[in-house]
Amino acid sequence: MNSVEDVTRGFESGCDDYIRKPFALKELLVRVEGLLKRRFGTHDEKINLGDGFFFDIKENILTKENKRVALKNKEAKLLTLFFRIPQ
Repeated sequence: MNSVEDVTRGFESGCDDYIRKPFALKELLVRVEGLLKRRFGTHDEKINLGDGFFFDIKENILTKENKRVALKNKEAKLLTLFFRIPQ
């Protein structure tokens, strides 16, 4: 779905962004990050996950009892996304 008509239908049905196939994963990542910034801005928020775990949304850092827990970049970004989207 990459024609002008497809894009037009997408916007008319309520979307605020559209990515045509084929797309580069880098483009998808940049678009998702842009949407997160536009929708949520920047937060200096630490979320208490219980059992001594905290997740810092701004820094994408997971800690347990003030010690950093290693996360891969995608894991940290997914956690941020999950915590910022209202349920």
